[in-house]
Amino acid sequence: MQGTCFLHRCQYSIRLDILSCSTLRGVGRIPVGRMVKSHAAFILRIRHECYTRDMDIQTLIKLVADGLVVPVVLLGIYALIRHVPRAKKYDVYTRVLMAGLTAYVVAKIAGLLYQPTTLRPFELMGVEAGASFLNNPGFPSDHALFTMAIVLAIWFGTRQRKLSVAALIMTLLVAIGRVVALVHTPLDVVGGILIACTGIVWYIFPRPTKRPKSAK
Repeated sequence: MQGTCFLHRCQYSIRLDILSCSTLRGVGRIPVGRMVKSHAAFILRIRHECYTRDMDIQTLIKLVADGLVVPVVLLGIYALIRHVPRAKKYDVYTRVLMAGLTAYVVAKIAGLLYQPTTLRPFELMGVEAGASFLNNPGFPSDHALFTMAIVLAIWFGTRQRKLSVAALIMTLLVAIGRVVALVHTPLDVVGGILIACTGIVWYIFPRPTKRPKSAK
């Protein structure tokens, strides 16, 4: 990951500086006391910058991969409460529920039938995960599935273009964040997004209309 690579570069730079410092001390170009003090301060400063930079990157990745799910959920709740007419609430909410359950069941079946690998990327690379994850191989991504299901609920339930686009952008950022955090592969998140779309069948069914009562 980028933060880890930067930390490795910093450590490599420190080792080079220590080597050059030892060489200069050997030829007597710099007084030993002043050289040791200045170099120790330099090493401490570099280590602090490396650690801070690495932690900042890791925190940002985690916020995107995990934290953006919260605003997507809040946006979905707001849209479905605020922009669904009272007369249509039962119909819309039923479709949202059935669409979500359908996508979830399809995802679990797909995960049982197909797994590209038994290990997640961070496990294959021998590093720590950059975001939360479940104890399974990872296909399809639950985060991508869940957030995309909310995007579809907002669009088909309210037809609010701006809210749908905002939720979609955050969903794509979550998907990218999961890949960068090494808890999912691109196939995992694409699979989650596509499987969420299986719930669309519940939104395209025509709304049942009441038949007029025949006159007696």
